[in-house]
Amino acid sequence: MDYEYDVDKDRENRRKHGLPLILGRAVIESMISEKIDLDSGDEERWVAYGFASGRLMVCVYTVRESSYRLISVRRATRREERECLL
Repeated sequence: MDYEYDVDKDRENRRKHGLPLILGRAVIESMISEKIDLDSGDEERWVAYGFASGRLMVCVYTVRESSYRLISVRRATRREERECLL
């Protein structure tokens, strides 16, 4: 599968979380857990937990045809770390 994202969304993610969206590729490829985002409205979105840069990260994405559309990437909270790593 390919990876894609919106350039404006990437800029917003860098500003808000200090991380580029393309980091979501590493999160998805090292995924240890995922769940469906029940608050996403009309579009089916997924929340993946995986490692990038030596840390547990969270990536929100959707699947469009043969691509992962990256929406958000951030560091996992301590609570998320406990839930995923226990």
